[in-house]
Amino acid sequence: MLFSIKEVTKCCIALMGVTMILSCSDSKVGQDKKAVNNVLTQVVNYENAEGKNLSVSVSTPDSQAKQRTYTFVTQETLRDDAPQEILVKEKSELPAVRTGDLMFDGLFALGVNEMSLDSVSEIKDSAYNSGNPIPCECFETGEKWHYVWTRDLAYAAYLSLGFLDPQRTVNSLLFKTSRFRAQIPKADAVAGDDTGLQVIQDTGSGGSWPISTDRVTWAFGAEAALNSLPKSDRQYFAQKALIALSNTIENDRNVAFDKQTGLYTGEQSFLDWREQTYAAWIPDELISMATSKAISTNAAHYQALTVAAKLALEAGEQQRASRYTLWAQQLKSSINQHLWLEDAGMYSSLTAGHYDNMPMHKFDWLGQSLAIITGIADSERQQKILRHYPHGPMGAPVIFPQQLGVPVYHNRAIWPFVTAYGLKAAKIGKNQAVANRAYDTLIRSAALNLSNMENLEWLSGQAWYDDPDDTNLSGPVINSKRQLWSVAAYLHMVVENIFGVSPNANYLVMSPYLTTHLVDTYFARQSVLSLSNLHWRGKTLNITMHIPKDRQGEGVFKVNSLRLNNKEISDNRLTEALLLADNKIDVYFEGVEMQDQEMTHVEGTPEQKSAELFAPLSPSISVSTEQGKTTITLQDEKNLHEVSYTLFKNGKQLVAGVAKGTWIDEQQIGHQACYSAMAVHVQSGLQSHHSQVHCVHSGQEIAVDSPSFQSNISVTRKDNQPVLLDWGKPSDQLVLSDYAVSESGRFAVQFRYHNSQHAINTGITAGVKWLMVTNAEGKIVGEGPIVMPHIVQSQGYSTPLTLALGKGVYQFALHDYYNMSYLQTNSNYSAAGGETGPVNQVDMFAIKIMPML
Repeated sequence: MLFSIKEVTKCCIALMGVTMILSCSDSKVGQDKKAVNNVLTQVVNYENAEGKNLSVSVSTPDSQAKQRTYTFVTQETLRDDAPQEILVKEKSELPAVRTGDLMFDGLFALGVNEMSLDSVSEIKDSAYNSGNPIPCECFETGEKWHYVWTRDLAYAAYLSLGFLDPQRTVNSLLFKTSRFRAQIPKADAVAGDDTGLQVIQDTGSGGSWPISTDRVTWAFGAEAALNSLPKSDRQYFAQKALIALSNTIENDRNVAFDKQTGLYTGEQSFLDWREQTYAAWIPDELISMATSKAISTNAAHYQALTVAAKLALEAGEQQRASRYTLWAQQLKSSINQHLWLEDAGMYSSLTAGHYDNMPMHKFDWLGQSLAIITGIADSERQQKILRHYPHGPMGAPVIFPQQLGVPVYHNRAIWPFVTAYGLKAAKIGKNQAVANRAYDTLIRSAALNLSNMENLEWLSGQAWYDDPDDTNLSGPVINSKRQLWSVAAYLHMVVENIFGVSPNANYLVMSPYLTTHLVDTYFARQSVLSLSNLHWRGKTLNITMHIPKDRQGEGVFKVNSLRLNNKEISDNRLTEALLLADNKIDVYFEGVEMQDQEMTHVEGTPEQKSAELFAPLSPSISVSTEQGKTTITLQDEKNLHEVSYTLFKNGKQLVAGVAKGTWIDEQQIGHQACYSAMAVHVQSGLQSHHSQVHCVHSGQEIAVDSPSFQSNISVTRKDNQPVLLDWGKPSDQLVLSDYAVSESGRFAVQFRYHNSQHAINTGITAGVKWLMVTNAEGKIVGEGPIVMPHIVQSQGYSTPLTLALGKGVYQFALHDYYNMSYLQTNSNYSAAGGETGPVNQVDMFAIKIMPML
């Protein structure tokens, strides 16, 4: 459906050197007023969720100054009781814009200033180096976040920081790589070179990698930096980047790649607060999150493969380049096969975990946007995504639908950096409605809050929203000013989208995305817009866009011609050879191109918890079997709206429209039957996450005190059960011998364990081991990773390794692999696996071997 944009009102006036603030009903009133004594003030009125106006004013004492000083005043109540007035000064060495719109010019200066504030010479975090500063000419993450985090940095760099400050970006990116610690032997199964130089997965869910695998987002930042580094610096970083990416890619392929689907496993990228976007049962059962597949994370793996392939080709490594190119092509095909939901016109944000694997009707704006930006989505899918992703009154939420009973953070939120990725996608997919909504969201947020905030409540646009029904649901729970990727988002909007300056490895592309909505709302009656003092590879760029006086229609202005240093150029690519030390670039438009105006708009107010905006809660199930038939019992005591249920069996839909209670599956079980369920709102059709999976055949468990087990660790008892305490040092052994398979089939192998090295939501000590299965002749018939995240319960099961076994006798040997504690950079981490040495140990209770289909 078409989306209507609410007008903001503006006014500018300056009289006799005294600034006056006016309220205007016409957004174009006063835009052409001449300032007396060069003093100028502009007021913008924004309508809030309650229909009241909130004004923001900006003034400058000398509108003709080469470097202006801006004073902002907002009526919005700011987060953390921050002052409602700030002063921003332009700096001679940094870019500036002049558009005739004082607010727009000042907000760009604010973004540039906040980039400078995030540019630091030392970083610190309480969990590292005993909280003491670490020297680094880096980007810190925000006012409340003084460290460098891999995904924050990479996404910010890709938006604009890699272009605007490539060397600081490189410093920060290299800080997020590490070699192995010297004292740890490299296990035989570990891939890559002996140094192990790779990208760091930061502390996180269940002990970090490979429960989370989005460290490969690093490739977005690396590509951005490589596109802007001078050739003298580029070669060194390109070599480092290829090594780090290759070692990361090869080990992720070993540990986080599902051969059955061709997809990578792991938590959704950036959505790393499990309760916010996953089923309520997931935080205590992280193996199901570890084995799920997410569109955002898989898009990042695709980016890593494509960037590594390019770097390998540059380095003359044709074989490696071909290998990664093939893997990228195969991954693209698998994403489109397994994650695309034709009925929704979007990619599923994530699948259910092992023994289910169904793509769920959950959607996130970053994942959809990355699929477009990386080229995973073809033009038809691009158009469908942009038309179908729901936008609220203040812009696109991070996820849709929202989660009930969860406070505002990722849930019920707008994140400016995600909005910027949506803007980037809208430009590629030629959807002017989505692009215009993103422009308004980013400008409004920065103006009202006098900063580029971390996040906002999605229906009010507020940096803090008090939930009237439950204060525990208020938020955003955490919200930092000058959040790095939000700053990068605003600068990206201006530099790459509006002015269209986009770096490539060999040239600059000039492709402005100036919409008639932008001109009418922000640049009315202006004939020129300028961006000055932009730098690329030692060259200075000063860009002027000339807006036609007359136009017909609504849409995007078409570029008619480009002039470089007063000479017309034949295309929109500017090579270094064409550029002088100081360059004047003129962009002339002619006419308007009508682009797609269709998008999905959802209405609501923050206090509403309607079935159109919120997904139902997932049910729970139990199963029992009698005479070859299975009874599934559905329990659901939490959903407020009318729901029906859909049952799944072995990763396929079994039946829809089931009522609560019992349902009998009269099909014969065969080897195995694993069931799950979801709730569906009868009114809206919105779907819940899936329930936990229950399998009919639980398999065979063999305790570690069985005579078939051999280990160098003595068996003791814990919870009144035999256990190998603290098993898993690199030299530790665990072998199950003489296991007889009487009938050929597929089997899932898991280990029952306990891992409380750290809290379930953080740390670097997920148990990561390598299982090798050999037959009676000693031939390897199957091998793969066994992952044992931190857990809260006394015992749990590892991720499964599924393999085909024929009739015969087998040996199961568990060997060391590595986790993030093996990396040298984590030697100053204050918790387990850090300062006291690497830790990859768990308490081991038993092996479970379960028949599958």
